[in-house]
Amino acid sequence: MGEPTDVPVGASADDSRVGARATSRQARAFTAAFTMSVAAPLPLLLAGTLAVQLRDDIGLDTEHIGAASALFFLCSSMISIVAGAFTDRVGWQWAVRGASAVSVVAFLLVASFASGVGTFFPLFIIGSFAHAISGPAGNVAISSEMPVQRLGLLFGLKQSANPLANILAGASVPLVGLTLGWRWAFVMGAVFPLLAIVATFGSAGPSHTTTRRRVPPGLGASAGPTGVIDQPGDVRLRTLPIVVLALAGGLATCVAGALGAYVVLSAVEAGISEGTAGVYVMFAAATGLTTRVVGGWWADRAGSSGILPVATLLAVGVFGHMALATGESSLVLPGTLLAYGAGWGWPGLLMYTIAHHYRRSTGRVTGRVQIGMMLGGVVGPLTFALLQLRWGYGAGWLSVAAASALGAGLTVLAAILLRRGVEAPVTDQSVAPVAMSG
Repeated sequence: MGEPTDVPVGASADDSRVGARATSRQARAFTAAFTMSVAAPLPLLLAGTLAVQLRDDIGLDTEHIGAASALFFLCSSMISIVAGAFTDRVGWQWAVRGASAVSVVAFLLVASFASGVGTFFPLFIIGSFAHAISGPAGNVAISSEMPVQRLGLLFGLKQSANPLANILAGASVPLVGLTLGWRWAFVMGAVFPLLAIVATFGSAGPSHTTTRRRVPPGLGASAGPTGVIDQPGDVRLRTLPIVVLALAGGLATCVAGALGAYVVLSAVEAGISEGTAGVYVMFAAATGLTTRVVGGWWADRAGSSGILPVATLLAVGVFGHMALATGESSLVLPGTLLAYGAGWGWPGLLMYTIAHHYRRSTGRVTGRVQIGMMLGGVVGPLTFALLQLRWGYGAGWLSVAAASALGAGLTVLAAILLRRGVEAPVTDQSVAPVAMSG
């Protein structure tokens, strides 16, 4: 065989093959994390955007949609207790495969057998397993496989999967729901977890529990003087920063849950047609997607940990929620754009914050913060539904604005605590142990 012509001077053919394999593994890891992140929230979002059809066909009213969303997040929060440890133990590849397989089953069961409240609820809740695992699995895939200098951008891209899912859910109303019917929208949703499963094959490499990654010296508290860090080691973490992050994430997710479940219904109440409301959601989700990607890119360029921009976005989002609270049809589009673009533009930066400060325990800390986020997903839709039934959509959106403002304040507090350090000596009695698999 002739000498390869595309190998740089000083590099061997073996080095070139190793580099190509690493690039392929990184591409597959990101694809798996991204497509699973699209699939995980899609059942919730489809239930929200197709709420009018679900009401007409199988009798799901506003309170049923809120209860279904709350139960979905409640089950996800319970699974999140062990989701991070599960991902670290079996590896992100197997975590993605297992959760995606369940997601496929959930989509198809809802599409085939949901005929009323009694059948929709249990079939819908099956998808909560995939929703809980997707966060830790995707974060570990990115933090352990990707170049550390690009983590901000990559987390922004990965978290842009959620607004993409919103775009798809919004587009499903005029393109699928009003033509083929809502069941076909759920059938089509099963494509994304199938793609995630396919992407995990051929991505085998060192597991998260044994990986040694080279990072620039001084980047992150856990990097040694040579710039090499072990993934993960025995470490005890200060409890308070994680608790505050979980509380802030929970309040922020109250916002996300309400947006996903009630924007279309609220717009219809304001006099906007169902199809137009779906298009509004599509464009607003595109705004949120752009915010996540640009925010991650900026964090890499600026060397930011990402936490203070989270607070800024939540604070700006308050104005969008207040615009929706007016019930004025002329303010629905700008309010929705601002609510999605700012009020729901923070997840990529929050996940990057976790990876930045907790390099040796990304999966476990993601799982713990996610508990608060999932509980926020329970409280948000339920609170909105109760307020809407009693006082109308305006009261529901005002509660979302309050949650967003309080979440911004707690995020600032989290930034202060994180600056003081996240790890503590094992003799410190104020910290909680994190059991590591190895």
